[in-house]
Amino acid sequence: MKKYFFLFFVFIPGFTVASDCSLFLENKICEFSPSNLVDSVENSANAADCQAECSRNVNCGSFTWISFSELPPACYLFRDCDKTSECEGECEYSVSGPASLGSPVYPGDCCNQITYDYGCQQNFFNTIAGLPGISDAGVCQYLCQNKKEFPDCEFFLYDTNSLRCFLLSSCHEADFYNNCVSGPDHPSLYLCSGGPQPSTSSSPPPSSTTSSSSTTASSSPTTTTSNSSSNTTTSVDTTTITSTSSTQKPINDTTTSAVSTSTPSSNTAVLIGGSSGVTEVYPCNPNIADQEAILRTGLGAAVLHGDIYYCGGFSEEAETFGYLKSCFKSSKDGWTEIGEMNLARSFFSLNTVGDKLIAAGGVGERGYMDDMISFDGSWSSYGRLSPARNKHCAVAISETEIVFLGGVNDGELDNVEMFSEIQGWTTLPQMTSTRYSHACVVYNGEIIVSGGHSLRADLNIVEALNLSSLEWRSLPSLNKTRSSHTMEVVNGELMVFGGVGGQDSLEILEAEEWILEALEGKHVYHASVTIPYE
Repeated sequence: MKKYFFLFFVFIPGFTVASDCSLFLENKICEFSPSNLVDSVENSANAADCQAECSRNVNCGSFTWISFSELPPACYLFRDCDKTSECEGECEYSVSGPASLGSPVYPGDCCNQITYDYGCQQNFFNTIAGLPGISDAGVCQYLCQNKKEFPDCEFFLYDTNSLRCFLLSSCHEADFYNNCVSGPDHPSLYLCSGGPQPSTSSSPPPSSTTSSSSTTASSSPTTTTSNSSSNTTTSVDTTTITSTSSTQKPINDTTTSAVSTSTPSSNTAVLIGGSSGVTEVYPCNPNIADQEAILRTGLGAAVLHGDIYYCGGFSEEAETFGYLKSCFKSSKDGWTEIGEMNLARSFFSLNTVGDKLIAAGGVGERGYMDDMISFDGSWSSYGRLSPARNKHCAVAISETEIVFLGGVNDGELDNVEMFSEIQGWTTLPQMTSTRYSHACVVYNGEIIVSGGHSLRADLNIVEALNLSSLEWRSLPSLNKTRSSHTMEVVNGELMVFGGVGGQDSLEILEAEEWILEALEGKHVYHASVTIPYE
């Protein structure tokens, strides 16, 4: 497989001005000061015209072109651009850069950074979103330019056959693809083809007549007056572009702000409920309000929009004995009760998927459960598991996908299945053994599964499913057998907490060894989440 390596924007054959083109700064504004501002031009059509104005002015060394939300676009001429500020407020999109004298002419000299039939290699780590039904490559790039919606987007990859747009945070390698257009977020394809530069907050630009079957290195999108409603879609498609140099097809290559396989640089785990009812925070306490004991086992917990939610479980207290369907949300004063689930349940999964919570399976008064319900302010039906199960684990791998692993009903399960809001159910490679009451988390592009119970014995086995190769591999075993425990990624490290066999301890994976540490309380049949802290 041929690979090319990228520097600055892209470094592949034909990209002779890549480093110079990096002088053009998107959504940055040169310093406004009486000594630095030379002149301004209203109703400037685009950044190319603005650079031309700068080149004609002997006092101008740098320019900033701004598209405003309410006012006409404008061009500002400066002596230099040594200091910059962000494009904020009324500024919707901006480009700053040098005069063309001795520098690339924008965008023309930089348009050869746009490639056809080979482009950025898309993978689990650099993909911000995969958007289906995008009418052309220009619209795909336009979405990448919208930093209010996709602040980390630096590159795009567009499949002209499937009309899928992938927004990427980095581009370190290139690959050959069938019918693709790829490149950095600017210069705009519309400028490169002679069309107008669209505003990043208005409706998407007109669709292109670029052929999906005959795109070549010399082709460029030509604008028409058609405008498809699909341009504004924000749903996520996780089907990847098939590279002609590899038959491997990852199941998930979409990593969004709402679903990230990485964690904040500083975060802490919160252990909730369980047999002891104790809420414990590790490694530090981010000023969580004092809580009453949450005496419920097999509850679920997740974080949505920065708030901790917990639901369900089983209570042995006299006044609430039995399966529970109540849910609570964290607040500065404690917990606030929200809407109940449709059915009481325990030992189910509760995950954040996109902008909603998904509760699935469990056991209740009717036995093993197979329903999935979603919460985005109120509960509603989401789908069905097959088969029904409880004591399973689940992880969200994108804004529209969730993977369910193992569990138990009339027998122990080893199956692994992914549910996609777009494509439905997909069967993935099964675990190496049946297990239930285990824990799982997404970490470095893999689903990590630890402990659990199988064939009448608790386990210390840890294994990982690679989301790109779809192959399982073994990881170092835990020091203790654990079941009904939890697992989180805390400050970039894998940690397991409590459980049968290790209620008052946690383990941290360092290099190839699990390090055992003590917890203050005892935790089993509990739930856990992670939250950031300053």
